Amino acid sequence: MRWRRLRAPLPLLGKELAELAARRRTYVVRVVYAVLLYAVFGAMASALARQSAHPLAFLGSGKDLLVMLIAVQTMGIGLFLPAMMSGAIASEKERRSMALLMLTDLGPCEILWQKFIGRLVPMLTFLLLALPLLAVCYAFGGVTTDDLVCGIYVLLLTCLEVGALAILCSAFCATTVAAFVAAYLLLAFLWVGWPLLFYLTMDYSGSAEQTAFVFVPYISCYQTSPTQDLGGLVLNTAHLLAMTFVMLVLAYVFTAKRAFVVPRNRLRQFLGLVDAFFSRLNKAFGDVRLIREAATLPGDRPVAWRETTRRSLGKTVYLVRLMVAAEAVVVIGVAGWVVDEPAFGRATGLYAMIFIAWILAVLLVTVVSANTVAAERVRQTLDVLATTPMRGRDIVRQKLSGVWRLIAVLAVPLITLYVVDCFWGFPRYARYGGYYSWREVGWGARLGLMLAATAVFLPLVAWLAMWIGLKVRSRARAITVSLLVLFAWNAGPLLLFILVETATGAGRSMRCLEPGLLVSPAAWVVLVQLGGGLGLLGEGSLAPFVWALAGHAALLLIFRALCLYRADRYLGRAVARSPRLEQLPSFLYPRGDGPGEGPAG
Repeated sequence: MRWRRLRAPLPLLGKELAELAARRRTYVVRVVYAVLLYAVFGAMASALARQSAHPLAFLGSGKDLLVMLIAVQTMGIGLFLPAMMSGAIASEKERRSMALLMLTDLGPCEILWQKFIGRLVPMLTFLLLALPLLAVCYAFGGVTTDDLVCGIYVLLLTCLEVGALAILCSAFCATTVAAFVAAYLLLAFLWVGWPLLFYLTMDYSGSAEQTAFVFVPYISCYQTSPTQDLGGLVLNTAHLLAMTFVMLVLAYVFTAKRAFVVPRNRLRQFLGLVDAFFSRLNKAFGDVRLIREAATLPGDRPVAWRETTRRSLGKTVYLVRLMVAAEAVVVIGVAGWVVDEPAFGRATGLYAMIFIAWILAVLLVTVVSANTVAAERVRQTLDVLATTPMRGRDIVRQKLSGVWRLIAVLAVPLITLYVVDCFWGFPRYARYGGYYSWREVGWGARLGLMLAATAVFLPLVAWLAMWIGLKVRSRARAITVSLLVLFAWNAGPLLLFILVETATGAGRSMRCLEPGLLVSPAAWVVLVQLGGGLGLLGEGSLAPFVWALAGHAALLLIFRALCLYRADRYLGRAVARSPRLEQLPSFLYPRGDGPGEGPAG
């Protein structure tokens, strides 16, 4: 009865909490968050304990553990909260249910704050998972009640700042995907981009550090108020509270004014401006055109024709211009590296360009691949596509036609960097910093490995994202799950290795586990660029890298088979089973749909 009395004035908040509580994803994310939190805290506590000469000397270090715990929680908030908050209002716009909300007696302010609190409560439950760890910190001593209160204040302030930023993006953007991307980009600029820009343009000093991290609550609080007084923290973070209030006010304004905004293809508008610029440029230089796209007909590949002629990232003209722009950036970066870096006998700048190019290529391929089928579901055109006489596997293969073009374009700047690395940087390599040189192996093997990695890793990412996009119904969820899976796959082995080594202090005894790092594609690329930096190439052996690349190629074939042979099932079609499918392994069949168990027709 009491809950009914409380639920009546807050219908939207009750609906949000009930829906979140009914989703299995909420509890899966909570378990993942708890596992990561306790694993990192255990590793940090073990490393701190080993620094003490005597076990009793560890007593009194609870404050250090508390500060590290707050730092880990802050990173968790920045990683999980934008994904949880960015769809609060944008999802209502996508489902065309925002008009129904505006017809109720709820005003924009009530809609906003009930949505905000409804998405903030799950994050607060995540923070409650750290209560046993706070008790451990307090038990070790050195922690006062003011320290605990100030730590809780830092976490709450971080939740408010990140949540206000995410819901502002959700209120402004027309789609969940746009709000998701905008929230992470803006948060990355405030927490990483602004400090980096500040360091590049200003002289570093003690006060400059506080100014650079002025938007990060954790660093602002612990740098500006060493006494850990709650009143001092509130005064020193008044600018963050004011910024949070301004973002919520802007979110309120956009909730009312952009409630019925029509989604627009910003990429297509940008490429249209690029088209106009190049057209004027061509007329000024005699109307020179390298590529003239003629009008074509779909033929017997209608889906592929649509993906390569109607999609912004599938048309040849746009892809060529993207390749030219990327190649120009690479040439400018290589020129700067040739001028500065070789004088020091190092290839740090070239390594950074290769890693950044890989990250951007993987992100772009992941988003485009995961969005190919999910976008059809959002536009409610997938059912129409499924009624065509085409086979499901043909639909999936043709939907990826534009992705293969994109991969070919993205491979051009990567290959350029590889060639510069081998023909210009290779003669300058020497043994420095404990890294092994590739002189025992040769530049040809190095170049061959990187070319093979490009031919395996990018298609592997495309098929993985396509498989997730086929299984997941929501476009934003498909992109989010794909990015999280790739992050866990690439960073998981390295983080696990670091945590085990930190917790056990094994040191050189962990060298036998180093080949396991090659399970991560990111670690594979890093170790190849560093020339076997962890001792894997002490004898100039290529076997670990070749075997790891072969394993990733096998995964590529597995994900491709899952997408093609289960395509009809994922697309919601019921077809007769072909006799040829009887020879397939059982793991390729959906649950309860093995040979002889499926529909007869």
